[in-house]
Amino acid sequence: MIVCLCIPTSVRAEVDFNRDVRPILSDKCFKCHGPDAANQESSFRVDSFENATSDLGGYFGIVPGDLESSELHLRIHDEDDPMPPAGDLKKLSPEEIEILDQWISDGAQFEAHWAFVPLPEQIAVPEAGEGWARGPIDRFVANVVKQKGLKHTEPTSREKWLRRVTFDLTGL
Repeated sequence: MIVCLCIPTSVRAEVDFNRDVRPILSDKCFKCHGPDAANQESSFRVDSFENATSDLGGYFGIVPGDLESSELHLRIHDEDDPMPPAGDLKKLSPEEIEILDQWISDGAQFEAHWAFVPLPEQIAVPEAGEGWARGPIDRFVANVVKQKGLKHTEPTSREKWLRRVTFDLTGL
């Protein structure tokens, strides 16, 4: 049994830099404000905490925890001179703007790229799912089902399972 628990970004309690912010910055901002000096059109860079929070001559690109003092926030909301520029093909969606604003409000934490982060330590498997959980993944799913106040359904027969898989594979 596979369960997908998808949570919309507007419901998330906190914004994760590598999951939510880095993809936006690399797709929409790095072209002009990234690490490639040859393509850089501004002295403001968003590829590291030091660059993003440095003094740009009396103003700062990002002031962690302070939206109104952050030039990034002001520019992505500016209707006259927006970022990315009006002629740019890659515009920020309202959801992306919300993520960037929440990230700045939460302190604008930068994280190392996931490829340079050591693997996480082993996580303790929950005890949920007694009686039906066959493996650790089932126990994690059972834990979420229990937290949400949902009820686990009984396993289906092999015939019904095979029929459902066949429909999934053939697209019916």
